[in-house]
Amino acid sequence: MNDLRFAFRQLLKNPGFTAVAVLTLALGIGANTAIFSVVNAVLLRPLPYPEPGQLVQLDTAQSGKASTLIGSATFVEAKAQSQSLARIAAYSGGDMTLTGAGPAERLVAGAVTADFFPLLGVQPALGRNFTRDEDTPNGPKAVILGHGLWQSRFGGNPDVLGRTIRLNEQSYTVVGILPARFQYPEGFQLWTPLALGEKEGTFVIQGEGTMLLKAIARLKPGVTLEQAQTELRTIAQRSQPRGATAAPSGGPRRRGGGAGRGEGEGRGDGEGVLTLIGLHEQVVGDVKGMLLVLLGAVAFVLLIACANVANLLLAKAAARQREMAVRAALGAGRWRIARQLLTESVLLSLAGGGLGLMMAFWGDRALGQWSGASLPSIHGIGIDAWVLAFTLGVSVITGLAFGLAPAVQTWRTDVNAALKEEGHGDTGGHRNRLRHFLVVSEVALALVLLIGAGLLIKSFSRLLDVKPGFRAEGVLTFQVNLTAEKSSAQKVNFIKQIVERLSALPGVEAAAATDSLPLTDFSRIGVADVEGRPPIDFRTAKREDVIPLSRPTVTVSYFDAMGIPLKSGRTFTSQDARPTGGSVVVNESFEKQYFPGESAIGKRIRLAAGPGKTARWQTVVGVVSDVRQSGLAGDVLPEVYSPDLDDSGDALSFVIRVNGEPAGMMSAVRGAVAEVDPNQPLYNVMTMEQRLANTTTSPRLSAALLGSFAAVALLLAVVGIYGVMSYAVAQRRREIGVRMALGAQRSDVLGLIIHGGLRLTLLGVAIGLVGAFALTRYLSSQLYSVKATDPLTFLTIAVALMGVALFASWLPARRAARADPVAALRAD
Repeated sequence: MNDLRFAFRQLLKNPGFTAVAVLTLALGIGANTAIFSVVNAVLLRPLPYPEPGQLVQLDTAQSGKASTLIGSATFVEAKAQSQSLARIAAYSGGDMTLTGAGPAERLVAGAVTADFFPLLGVQPALGRNFTRDEDTPNGPKAVILGHGLWQSRFGGNPDVLGRTIRLNEQSYTVVGILPARFQYPEGFQLWTPLALGEKEGTFVIQGEGTMLLKAIARLKPGVTLEQAQTELRTIAQRSQPRGATAAPSGGPRRRGGGAGRGEGEGRGDGEGVLTLIGLHEQVVGDVKGMLLVLLGAVAFVLLIACANVANLLLAKAAARQREMAVRAALGAGRWRIARQLLTESVLLSLAGGGLGLMMAFWGDRALGQWSGASLPSIHGIGIDAWVLAFTLGVSVITGLAFGLAPAVQTWRTDVNAALKEEGHGDTGGHRNRLRHFLVVSEVALALVLLIGAGLLIKSFSRLLDVKPGFRAEGVLTFQVNLTAEKSSAQKVNFIKQIVERLSALPGVEAAAATDSLPLTDFSRIGVADVEGRPPIDFRTAKREDVIPLSRPTVTVSYFDAMGIPLKSGRTFTSQDARPTGGSVVVNESFEKQYFPGESAIGKRIRLAAGPGKTARWQTVVGVVSDVRQSGLAGDVLPEVYSPDLDDSGDALSFVIRVNGEPAGMMSAVRGAVAEVDPNQPLYNVMTMEQRLANTTTSPRLSAALLGSFAAVALLLAVVGIYGVMSYAVAQRRREIGVRMALGAQRSDVLGLIIHGGLRLTLLGVAIGLVGAFALTRYLSSQLYSVKATDPLTFLTIAVALMGVALFASWLPARRAARADPVAALRAD
């Protein structure tokens, strides 16, 4: 307690020193606490289910690409034959429209097998799970509500259990309410039975298409992941006839992970290699790499902060050298003196940790706002007991780390020499070498962070430079999900009426509809036969010979509304929109893939419909620019645009190009839709620029965070260089005075000091370049069109850092060069 009281008085005696040190440590500890709170919530905490280590997800791997989607036939076979899985369940995602008891509302719905909730060990907060009778094709229609929907739509009334609600114009009985914290696997608002069965549109005989699902399982006790995976691969191989290759079907599929309700990409059950991955690993897989990079970055920031404060303490210890010598002369041992110094440093660090914790609270809120859907939300991200323990531990260890340097240097002090010093300052070579080592370390660590941030920023810049293939400015979009009760004729009439009313709004230049809007969740996949070439035989064709293509359905004005450039030929006319039109427009990638070296205009193609089905021949009338359907960094598929609205999906998007600010049209757009169908809910009403910005949220966040940490590291490194050079000037003032008295010019003094700072900087840069070359390879998966060892980035950052360090050395050097030699000599 005496040491603590004395340490507290020492810090209050030097408020400037204390404030600088506490703020420096707060930056380092606060950044570590904020990032650790995210890592703790996302990576370290187990899934909130019983025995989470036994939960796995079924994946497929084909041509080196992993997919979380499996065919429904594979799921059925695995469920029937597996002996290593205690339970296996599947789920799919889609949209449903809730009507009655208020305005129509579009909801994100999950469809699950009856085993889904029992497999996870989740019991509804009210009511019950689905029964096996309900999970059959013609079973009773039941629904389980999410807690949020129960509160917002039904006021949290428990009497809703047993009531009937209308979903997609069909009656469903509410049988349960899920707990408030249940959010896996996606942001579903309600759940219905998946009801797999051998009926058209759900589970179709293999070779004619299949429903794509996501599947999870629980391993039996004592069964390893490898054993279960070997068994499932054997099951998948047995269910796939030799040489069979299923055709991609024409149904919708979700981009970005969710399984679609309805037929999917459908490359055949048992396709690729069936694998198992831990469910927790699957949930965090997309963000794990970047979070670990950020955790390493803030650790570097903390190390730089420690080096800075250690340098401050070394300077302070030099001023207290005589005090420590007196203590030693009076009988204080090495440990007693070291204990006093370490007490002061730990107290300083705890103060920095407290301020850093306050910064972390703010940082967590900011991260929550910036990250959006980029981070898994199984657990809430925030400050809990583990984060508090981490902050306390880091604060104490940090205090010991930077306090150890002055303590060790005190042990090396010659007591007799220190007592004889008359205030000439510190002349210890050990201290100087340690200060120089700390500065070199700061520069090296800062360079590694700066290069990493430079690579991410350059990658993000390259991503923004990618042409999406359309003009996003001045475009408003929204989506609707048509109910299954609408016939094909009603659907076509609905689309035409909406487009006509939107086109008539003031300020609208063009309006259109499509079932495959760029940057949204769904696209439709197929393959094509070319007239005059052998048709694709899916029973014998090799996978690499089957080129998948996207097949959006659009209205006549779609290319004008989206601003998609026409490369050759023409776009659609009203004549093409007739059922007998037979015209299609393709993109440049289609022309290159199917007609290399020649024009596609006038060629006839047929979208393959699978064995036993036929499709009509259609003529290519135009070629348009490639569109990045799945995002700026996504692959561009060959595309075939069709004006046949009868063939469109139920998830539709509308596009309006306006002359002015598109966001101002939202109210008028809602009114136009309500005139056609007042019960039709709209969702995702936003500008195309907003959709485009949403696709870059994750790389923007990564670049911003790492860039911020690198900026803090650079600031601390520059302050460190400035502090060491300033101390060197103060320490050598008598020497500088003698030199100037003997005729040294100011330029000589300036060069002397700058040379010392530049030498330390060059050494730090050399070490940092080696470290960056070794560490930036971990960023490879986060980069777009930039190599992890990009020489221009390495060179530019290194030169910039040396320039900043040179400026930091020049400031104290200029002060030394302007010193009066007579005053310097008299001072000593």
